Amino acid sequence: MSRTRLRPRSTAMVATCLALASACNTEAPADSDAVETTVDTTEDPAGAAGPLAAPADPQEYGGCGKHNPIDPGKFDFIPIDLIEDIFVHRLPHPNELGEDLVIHVRLPKPEVKEGDPHPEPSLVAVLGVDKAPVVAFRSDTLAELGLLDKSPGADFFAVFARSDDDGLQRRVALEQHILDKEGTSEFSFVLDGRHPVAISTATPFAAEAFFAGDLVGLGRVRITPKSIESNWLESVFITDPAVVQDPERTYDTCTQEGNACGPWTFCHLMTEMANTPRTGISPEDFTQQWLGQWLANYDVNGDEVDARTQMWDRVIGPWMAASGGKSLDLSRSPFRLLAIVNRLDLRSSGPSGGGGYGGGGGSEPTNGGELRFVFGVMEPDDSGAACNPMPFTVIFEYGVPRRGCADVRDWANAWVGLDLMGGFDATYRDTLAGMTESVVLRDAAPERGNGNAINQIRTNEIALGDPWELREFTLSDQAIDCESSTNVETDGYLRPHTVAQTPDDEAHSPTTNPLVDAFVDTRVLPATTLSPCESSHGVPPKFDCTTDDPEPFLGGNSLASLNPGASPPGAWLANPSAAATSQFVCGRHQFSLNTCNGCHTCDTGTTFTHVDPMSGIPATLSGFLLGNTVVDTQFPSTTWSFADLDRRYQDLYDMAGAACMPFIPVFPEMFETIGFDPFGPVTDIDQFTKIFEARLTQSNLDALVNPVVEDMNRVQILSH
Repeated sequence: MSRTRLRPRSTAMVATCLALASACNTEAPADSDAVETTVDTTEDPAGAAGPLAAPADPQEYGGCGKHNPIDPGKFDFIPIDLIEDIFVHRLPHPNELGEDLVIHVRLPKPEVKEGDPHPEPSLVAVLGVDKAPVVAFRSDTLAELGLLDKSPGADFFAVFARSDDDGLQRRVALEQHILDKEGTSEFSFVLDGRHPVAISTATPFAAEAFFAGDLVGLGRVRITPKSIESNWLESVFITDPAVVQDPERTYDTCTQEGNACGPWTFCHLMTEMANTPRTGISPEDFTQQWLGQWLANYDVNGDEVDARTQMWDRVIGPWMAASGGKSLDLSRSPFRLLAIVNRLDLRSSGPSGGGGYGGGGGSEPTNGGELRFVFGVMEPDDSGAACNPMPFTVIFEYGVPRRGCADVRDWANAWVGLDLMGGFDATYRDTLAGMTESVVLRDAAPERGNGNAINQIRTNEIALGDPWELREFTLSDQAIDCESSTNVETDGYLRPHTVAQTPDDEAHSPTTNPLVDAFVDTRVLPATTLSPCESSHGVPPKFDCTTDDPEPFLGGNSLASLNPGASPPGAWLANPSAAATSQFVCGRHQFSLNTCNGCHTCDTGTTFTHVDPMSGIPATLSGFLLGNTVVDTQFPSTTWSFADLDRRYQDLYDMAGAACMPFIPVFPEMFETIGFDPFGPVTDIDQFTKIFEARLTQSNLDALVNPVVEDMNRVQILSH
C-alpha cells in the first residue's frame, strides 16, 4: 500500500461532517463513510455570491448524483499514535469508591464565538447525559497536583471507573484469533463520525502493558479481519443467495417454492407483528389494512399524503384474486427478500434513548441498534405467481431488544461469529435464524405496540405513481408540538408516521427555507480535533415555531427527484447570509444528507434506492454503501466520500471488543453542597481540588452506569 504524506492545507482545507441520524433511508444514513471533504470557497462562484437563487440548471451546482468510486490512495496516512483519543491505565490501588481505572478522553476545545472573550480553559468537564452525568478532570492538572502519576497530555480529561478485565481479555483473544487466522488489511479508514478523514494502521490492545499499569491507547482504529466487501456481506449486510433464497426459510414468489411462511418471509414477519393472541387482529387483516392506506388520502402532521391507487391494481387486487377473492393469503405474498441487515451502529445510549447514527456515549446502551429485512415487491398475476420485480422496496426495521453494555456486546459477538465462519453453510444459516427470531417473534418486546420490536416499516417506490415516494409506518401514536415529538406505543394496526428529519416538501421550499437556513447557520459546534469542519448537533425542528401561528415542518411522506432545485427536491439547498464558509458548506450538506430526499439521491450519488430491487439476486448495492466520492450538490468545489459498510464493519468489531466499565454518576445535590456551577468553567485550582474531593466522599455507590467506554470519544459534553 502506498502511503501518502500529509498534504499542507493552504487554499484548500480538509473538512468532514458528523452527520445526524437520518433514519429516513432504505439502508443509508440516518447520529452519519471513508471521506475526504475538500472545501475551497475562494474558487466557488456560488459560495462567493451570497444568497442563492433556485438553480435553473442542476449542473450549476455540480449536477445530481455525480460520483466516482472511492480512492483510498487520496487520503492522508496518519500514524495511530497521533490520533489516539482514549487512553486507559490502572491505578496502583483502588480508591475510596472502589475505582481502579482511569480513562483519559480527548475532548474538543470549547467553542468561542466571534466577539466573545477568550476564557481560560476549564479544568473540569461534565459529560454524558443529563440523567447520569459524569465529572471529568483535566488529566494534566491531576498529574501536576500529584493525584495521578501519568497523563497523555493536553486536551485530555480523566474519568474514573471500575475495570472490566474479563471484557479486555476477550478483546485480546478476539484480536489474536484474527491475527492468527484471518489476516488484516494494511490500513483502515480513520472515522470522524460517519466520515473517514484519513487512513492509519490498526494496533492490538497492549494488554501486558495495561495490566502492568502503563498508559495504553484503547484503539481509535481496531484490529479487524480485512474490511472488504465479502466480509461486509457476511456480517453487516447479507445479500447472498444462500441466505435470501434459503428454501427452508424463504419463499420464491415466482416459482412459489420454498417455505412460504419461513422465518425470513413477509408472511412470518407480519404474522408475528399482528400478534393475534394479544391484539385479536388476524395477520391477513393487519396486512390488508396497512396496504389499504395507499388507496385514500391521509394527513400526517398537517401534510396531506396523496393516494396511490395503483396499489390495488398492481399489488392488492392480483394478490386477492390469487387468494380466492376474500382476503389476502400471506403464503402467497409477493415480497421477495433482498437483504438481512445488521444495524448495530444505530444502538442508543442513556436514559434519554439518545444515540443512533454516530452512536451515543456516556451512559448504558438501551438497545442493540436495529435488525432490518429489505424486501422487493414483485408484481403478481391472478395465479399468485410474482415474477416481475417492481421499483418498490419495503424495509422492516426492528429495534434489537438488548440492554446494557455486556448484553449489546454479546449481540455484536454473535455477528462476529457469523463473520468468522467464512461462508453461508447450514451452521451459518441456523445461527442467523436463531438470532433473527430472538428479535422478530411476538412478545420479544412486551412493552411495545403489539408486543413487537418493530421500530418502523419504510417504503420507497415509483411503481405506484410518479415521482419516487418514501413513507413510514409504526405501531405508535405520534404527538408533535413545538417542544417535542412523542411516540406512544399502542397495540393495533400500523399507522402512518412522519418521515424522519425530512421537511414537508410541499409546504417548504427546497431552496429558500428559513428553518433550514437557521439550522445550518446556528446549530453548529466544533467537531473533533481531526476535523476543521464544524458539525451540526441536534435535530431539525418538528414544527416551525418562529411565528405566532406555528406550522408543521416534518412531512408525512418524502417525494424525491434528481433535480436539487425543483420540487420535489433531490436535495435541500440553503441561502448563506455571506460567503459560504466551510462551516456553512458542511451544515448544508449534513442537513440535506439526512433527509429522505437527499440521502436517496443527490447528496449520496444514489439513484433512489440503496438496495436495487430490479437488479436480481444478489441485489446491487449503492455506491454510498460500497464506497464513493460525491460532488457536493450546491458547492461543486467540495466533494464528500462515503464507505458506509466499511464504517459499520469497524463499528461491529469495536462493539464486540468493547470495554464495559462501570462509572459512578454525579447528581445536582453534590454540586449544591460544594457550591459548584456544573455549567460554568472551573479555572481555580482550589475549587478543582474541592470538586475532586467531594466526588470521592459524596458519590452514590449504588448509582452505577455501564457505558461503552469506546463511545466516550463521541460523548455529549454537558459543560466544558
